[in-house]
Amino acid sequence: ARLVAVGGRRILLERLDVAAEFASWRRALTSGNWGTTPRVQAAYARLAEGPRDDEAWARLNARTGCRGCFPPWSAAGAASRSRANRTSYARFRR
Repeated sequence: ARLVAVGGRRILLERLDVAAEFASWRRALTSGNWGTTPRVQAAYARLAEGPRDDEAWARLNARTGCRGCFPPWSAAGAASRSRANRTSYARFRR
């Protein structure tokens, strides 16, 4: 990865392997799981697989600080999956 930007408390890294970056981006959009660590990803996965629970999803987002984590049952989640399915690898590379 290469350093792209540093600001405040955030560091943005860009993967040098664009194919892996695309796969990760598409997986995050289609699953709604933007977890930053394996532990956080597992928590989102468990919640997505269970019964619909908007309050639990909101608590997990508040705890992890995620602002783009949409439950799979939400309209925003459906829009994310649609965007991921419409974006080709060639278009993503641009």
